Amino acid sequence: MATRKEPRQKRGLPIWQESLLLVVIATVMAIVVKTFFLQAFYIPSESMQPTLLVNDMQLVPKVSLWSGEPDRGDIVVFEDPGG
Repeated sequence: MATRKEPRQKRGLPIWQESLLLVVIATVMAIVVKTFFLQAFYIPSESMQPTLLVNDMQLVPKVSLWSGEPDRGDIVVFEDPGG
């Protein structure tokens, strides 16, 4: 009668390595998302009232402009050239 061998369990990473790996992956994913897909902005002045209020936060999708120019009525985010 042959004895049956039990399969070996794979050993995972130590908890500190797994945590470090998780932090690195999360950081890289956050950088990629912010760079190519989505960015947060806040409204510093009354220039957009009544649509947007002072200190409102907006998440702006960058993907929408990959296909062309903004349409009439779109809210466009830009950096103030005057500071």
